[in-house]
Amino acid sequence: MKRILALSLMALILLPFFPLAHAYSTSNDSTLRALVIACDEFANQNSTAPSAEGNALCIRDILCKDVRGFGTVSTIINHSLDIQKLRSAVFEAFEGVKAGDKSYIYISTHGEDNGNGLEIIFSDGVDDKRVPSLELYSILKEIPGVKILMLDCCYSGGIIHKGVPLRGFNTQGMDSSIKVITSAGGNEQSYNWSSGYLKKQGTSHFMLALLQGIGEVGGYMADYNRDGDITIEELQGFLKQGLASSTAQVYPEKDSFVILSYDKYTSPEKGIVSDLVFDSTVFADGGSIDFSYTLNRKSRIAYQIIFAKDGAWQFDTPQLIEDMEYGSAVLWPGRKSKTLELGATDEDNYGYALFFIVAVEENGLIPLASTLLQAQSGEYEAISIKHSGDIRLGFNEELGIFISHKKPMSYSISIRNMQGDIVAMPFIDEKSRPQRLGGTLIYWNGINGGGELPRGSYSIQAEIRMGDAYISAFSGAFYVY
Repeated sequence: MKRILALSLMALILLPFFPLAHAYSTSNDSTLRALVIACDEFANQNSTAPSAEGNALCIRDILCKDVRGFGTVSTIINHSLDIQKLRSAVFEAFEGVKAGDKSYIYISTHGEDNGNGLEIIFSDGVDDKRVPSLELYSILKEIPGVKILMLDCCYSGGIIHKGVPLRGFNTQGMDSSIKVITSAGGNEQSYNWSSGYLKKQGTSHFMLALLQGIGEVGGYMADYNRDGDITIEELQGFLKQGLASSTAQVYPEKDSFVILSYDKYTSPEKGIVSDLVFDSTVFADGGSIDFSYTLNRKSRIAYQIIFAKDGAWQFDTPQLIEDMEYGSAVLWPGRKSKTLELGATDEDNYGYALFFIVAVEENGLIPLASTLLQAQSGEYEAISIKHSGDIRLGFNEELGIFISHKKPMSYSISIRNMQGDIVAMPFIDEKSRPQRLGGTLIYWNGINGGGELPRGSYSIQAEIRMGDAYISAFSGAFYVY
């Protein structure tokens, strides 16, 4: 996990504290259990303290407020775990699990791509142990029931072969009973932050998005239909807007599994800021953006814009704009509608920018919500589209789709049969992200609105918009069998 040292980024939203050595219980017959593993201290890696431990506190708070009730939530902080010790920890945490149970595992640590795949580093600060991600996946296969893995580290998408060059994508042998949500693609760093003049605090950017999406402090924003059940599909959709600095990856795509339930009839105790909405996340170079949010208590608020240069986020040189509503540094609660003027971007920043709402407090800047913005050039460029090959029905396989482009764009994807008819539209008016792959890489589960496609040959059409420029591209054929 990439550590951000600059004090311009931020401090932890304070949450109730649960002793780290304690596994709390709500019911003896609960079918939900969780294991939280977090490492901040390493022998041969940069310390991330206190961000991973902050993540552990936050995910425990999120899970303990699930109205279905967790039987146990076990927590391991700063332990050196090799494959055998990791296996023992997993089996101990999920002892007695049976078919139909749900077992959650959240891991926050460093990750490395060694050229042969993702390695997850577990350390006590003295002894770093590297566990190949596929070994972790194999361990989870042995646990009965449904497993939900949330992996928060650099290159974490590598565990499901996502966010890597198309030639490395393969979902053969993937187990649909293992639901995976990662903080980044297999070719991306994942970011955390720490800040504090009086006391060091921190979490990851991924956790900030989880707090907004499935946490009470964010008002459970990922629950788009407000039915009290947040599915992986809903969370996946929210992370596209709520996680700005990296691209979350998910398997299976658009899954209906309920990751968290809350009482929809009770008003949540929201944090300082909730319900951040943009009129559009696309802006003209040097233009403005319009957005609104709810301020839930009196606070000093600022807006932070971070551009990219040479493919890297410029965290050390942010634009910080303090909100002086009605000439006062302190804003009163209520719904806020804002317009921000953005400066001109560099040619090398790919037109992307990170947007953060931060609270200005005595201990530093506190991150409250984030969104990825993009400036579209309006200039035509050559576009091509490729796919990962044939997919088999009934084997939980997915199709990788790669659109090559240099500058930010919006896109829609249609699947056409050999007669030219559109049989599925899995992506409509989506926004590209800076995946560091020379374009946009997305995934489709082979399902249209009515279920699986009939066996046969198909092709992909991508309709691209770059400002006022519209471009259409077609792929070669692939076969569903």
